[in-house]
Amino acid sequence: MNDSENAGPASNLFEAELGRQILVSERERASLQALIGVALLPIVGVVNAVHVATANTWPAFNAALFVVATVIVYEWAMRQLFNRYLRQDRQLPRVIRYLNVAIETSFPTILLAAFGHVMRADVALTSAVVLGYFFFIILSALSLDFRLSVFSGIVAAAGYVTLTLIFREQLPFGPGQPPESRISYIMRPVLLLLGGVTAGLVAARIRSGILRSLHAAEERRRIVQMFGQHVSPAVVNQLLAQPTGLQSELRDVCILVLDIRNFTAFAETAAPDAIVNYLNGLWSKAVEIVNRHHGIVNKFLGDGFMAVFGAPLLMGNHCQNAINAARELVADIKRATDAGEIPPTRIGIGLHSGEALVGNIGSTERREYTVIGDVVNVAFRIEQLNKELNSSFLVSESVQETVGELEGVESSVSLPIRGRNAPVRIYKLG
Repeated sequence: MNDSENAGPASNLFEAELGRQILVSERERASLQALIGVALLPIVGVVNAVHVATANTWPAFNAALFVVATVIVYEWAMRQLFNRYLRQDRQLPRVIRYLNVAIETSFPTILLAAFGHVMRADVALTSAVVLGYFFFIILSALSLDFRLSVFSGIVAAAGYVTLTLIFREQLPFGPGQPPESRISYIMRPVLLLLGGVTAGLVAARIRSGILRSLHAAEERRRIVQMFGQHVSPAVVNQLLAQPTGLQSELRDVCILVLDIRNFTAFAETAAPDAIVNYLNGLWSKAVEIVNRHHGIVNKFLGDGFMAVFGAPLLMGNHCQNAINAARELVADIKRATDAGEIPPTRIGIGLHSGEALVGNIGSTERREYTVIGDVVNVAFRIEQLNKELNSSFLVSESVQETVGELEGVESSVSLPIRGRNAPVRIYKLG
């Protein structure tokens, strides 16, 4: 079973949320443009006052004032429209988005056209107002839509070309004019179009980066939810890089089962919070040890846990990794007991290896990484033999065969295991 089948709904959810955040961004953009318009009004007034004081009339004043006022009213109206769609939790129709971009990017064209009728056309079409096109093109990138930004560049370029054609008789296009003057009128719309494409590429890059981050965060959350909070960040990163490890499949694994001896007697006399603190301290260190040896703690069993080596990731010899982890667990608990960090604690550990079905199993609402097979049952029964053999660490013959040579073997014996026809050779390790 593969969780990739759920990517569709999650992707749609991400797109919907991203669309909402873009709408919020566009509302703020409209507010910003309205405020800039408000700030421009006194500037236009000051410039006009300077011209009046110097006995020079500025015929473009009324046109500039009218366009700036129109921008303020229009952007405020669009802000109200964005607010309404946000309150209704609806996406802005694409046609409104394109119409809004077309209107906004046409404001410099309108202002240049007005200037062209009250002053020399060549002065108007080379004035600082031309830079206003880039202002709207750059802000179009906030929509995170490549096509919308390119459309903004097209509208700006088309507007400037239209003005050039309208005022062509007044522009330096005659035979006696230097060629560089004509080239500048050609290059401006080209640069406007390239500006739209550049803004679109930036928008598309940001959008894809946001979606990748959202998908990665969701995939990380899904993996952590599947394996539990005790999975190490390193394992999560490796699983993200190798997502096929989450499919259900037959794998050769080594199962480590750990149980605390006499825990019931301890729980009967200890306070509940003392029990919780004891287990939390014990398991936090145990999980760290298992993770360090390339295993995962698959299930907590109250006074014990089951760990898996060899799945979902295989790094080195999984049985040797399990043995190393078991030995460190025994040593660390003895050290903590001797140091008085925890109450006197004895544990039993059993290891068994074999083939098991591992993978992401469950319903669409709740899934977890599960190990199913006889290897799990045998591992639990081997751990229980510690009580009979007065031992702390037992491994099966299959583990011994996988490792090749066991170190620290104190004894070995063949014992019957419930559910097995033939006895299983068990090795007691020190």
